[in-house]
Amino acid sequence: MHAHRGSSRSLPITRGLLACFGLLLALFGANINQQLSAQLGDAGAIVVRVNDQPITNDLAENRAQRLWGAAYLALTSAQQRSIVELLIDEELLLQRAESLQLATTDPGLRKIMVAVAIEQVVNEFRRQPITEQQLLAFYRTHRSIFEAPIKIAVDAVRLDPEVDVSVVEALLAEGRTLASIVATLEHQYLAPRSPLTAGQHHRILGGAFARRVLALDEFEVSRAMVRSEGSYFFQVTDIETRAPDADNFEILRERVAGEYSRRGRRLALETKLDTLWRRAQINSQLGDLERH
Repeated sequence: MHAHRGSSRSLPITRGLLACFGLLLALFGANINQQLSAQLGDAGAIVVRVNDQPITNDLAENRAQRLWGAAYLALTSAQQRSIVELLIDEELLLQRAESLQLATTDPGLRKIMVAVAIEQVVNEFRRQPITEQQLLAFYRTHRSIFEAPIKIAVDAVRLDPEVDVSVVEALLAEGRTLASIVATLEHQYLAPRSPLTAGQHHRILGGAFARRVLALDEFEVSRAMVRSEGSYFFQVTDIETRAPDADNFEILRERVAGEYSRRGRRLALETKLDTLWRRAQINSQLGDLERH
């Protein structure tokens, strides 16, 4: 009898606990499921919300494969942030296109509509008249870009991981050139050995390696950069200087106008995106995001 009455008393308590548990699942279950889905790579998982518009994992996965050839969840946190920031840029441009009735409801045309939105911003810049005073001021401020650049010839080499770096450094200390040392070793040249401009070095080698090269004096060899894929050495073999173009605005006017337009289009887009970011409500599992 006592046992029966005890079970009767516990029944309402048990039901109450189950009801509370059910309520908690109803309130938080969707959010928990969404987080688990994002961690497991569910295509429909939400990566970020931009003005309450969700951007899902399938878009992040698409960009990751295109940019790095790897799954989004396999990227570093810095790479993931860059992907999300790119998707936010696209979404803000799409939302702006929609506000101007330029967009379509077809999700398959996302890339095209982003291009349309960019073109719309660029056209706004193009419609603004350019005065001679603006061009002259731009020329005086950016005179260096109209000068013939210095060219630098460099031996940029990656040695296989099996190569003993200390032996290479010892031979360099004896005065041997990098090219003569690597001729008998497993190696790869990373760039043409002919003289290139600073801009060409940046495009071919990337910013980090190019900055290292441009800081070297003629015949100077960089310190070894040892990485898992091999060791990197750089030696400047020639520095070629050229006289600047004629310092005459009238002669260079067409070049100045072209460069002003090119930089202006890029600046107009950057300015518009910065404005859209400041006005947008952005929520992401990656925390606070900023345009870089």
